[in-house]
Amino acid sequence: MIKPLEACVIIAMLLHLFICPYTKVEESFNMQAIHDVINYGFEIEKYDHLEFPGVVPRSFLGPLVVAALSSPFVLLTNVTGASKVAQQYIARGTIGLATALSFIVFCRAIDSVFGRSIKNWLILITMTQFHFMFYISRPLPNVFALIFGLTVTVDSYFWQRWLWPEGEVMWFNVILNKSSEWGTSPFLWYFYSVLPRALSATLLLVPVGIYLMRHVTILLWPAFGYILLFSFLPHKELRFIIYTFPIFNTVAACAISTIWHNKNKTITRKLVAMGAMGLLVGNMVMTSGFLYISHHNYPGGQAMKILHELEKDTTDVHVHIDVYTAQTGVTRFTQLRPDWIYNKTEDLPAGGGDMMKYTHLFIGTPDNNKKPLAPYSETHTVIAQVQAYDRLFLDKSSFPPSFRILLTEKIYILKRNAPAA
Repeated sequence: MIKPLEACVIIAMLLHLFICPYTKVEESFNMQAIHDVINYGFEIEKYDHLEFPGVVPRSFLGPLVVAALSSPFVLLTNVTGASKVAQQYIARGTIGLATALSFIVFCRAIDSVFGRSIKNWLILITMTQFHFMFYISRPLPNVFALIFGLTVTVDSYFWQRWLWPEGEVMWFNVILNKSSEWGTSPFLWYFYSVLPRALSATLLLVPVGIYLMRHVTILLWPAFGYILLFSFLPHKELRFIIYTFPIFNTVAACAISTIWHNKNKTITRKLVAMGAMGLLVGNMVMTSGFLYISHHNYPGGQAMKILHELEKDTTDVHVHIDVYTAQTGVTRFTQLRPDWIYNKTEDLPAGGGDMMKYTHLFIGTPDNNKKPLAPYSETHTVIAQVQAYDRLFLDKSSFPPSFRILLTEKIYILKRNAPAA
């Protein structure tokens, strides 16, 4: 039986999902795989991964489970005539629900060891932070971290060759160290950058929790060791250490639970308790900012939505999706029209004959460089521009000076001009 405060975890997950429904490149394989399993079944030749395999193969076990759990709800939406975008919400909601329930199980384990108060504060702290609630509904390989012998049989079928996906990923990332081609970060980056952002204001409670409840450090050693080991890999991402966030939040919960329990003993302790509550408010302020930025950080998904709205009465559409657009929100779930052709072929010469065959083009300008538009100035018309997050800047002209979020055009939707009569 889910208790009211536990149910709030699920509500918070859904809030993040509906504000940021699109996905990015690192989620692409699992999202496309879930779509293909749901919509194509055993028609493997139609699957996206055979045309766009990516750098390393990924396991189908996670997508198979999600697709199976999502299918009854997908059938219901199909009956009601809802678009395929609804399937994406269902698939992500299924992942989010499973992860949220796992977190609730973890919280109940904390309850059995440390008590109900610490469990409740753990839930409150985690819900007010951004990154954990944002990621738990996302089809990331980290969320589908499954290493069983079953993967060899299942994934060899879907990839049409013998392989163990996790083994190839480990070989690529660890042995060959090729993940560094996607960028590198300093050794201590997780400690000075990721943890402060992920834990937000309540990071300040972690050392307090260690001081007030020394025995809680037994939880921290595995988390610190895990982060330390991952620090040796040059390529680093926040999602790689997301599993440690509940551990740090548990220590913070120990601190705030103790502070709150003793708040009525003196005026000073009451002020300290109010300050601790202020940290939760600080979390919510930071989370609101992160959510606003993230909502405007998926221009590819927005571009697909806009194109379908603008050309809803057009049947002869052949659209080319460039790399930047494909990486910022486009999935097969967003390809709504069976009578349209969607193409993601890469490395076509700009303005060349192949590009001129498409009726519509998505041209991404992530660096605010408009040069990619030049080859189409006389052959195409810009029918829409999609803004996205560009940067955070300090507005010194206002009083008091404040930080503002700047949005700029990141994707242009072009339509081929009709031939002259």
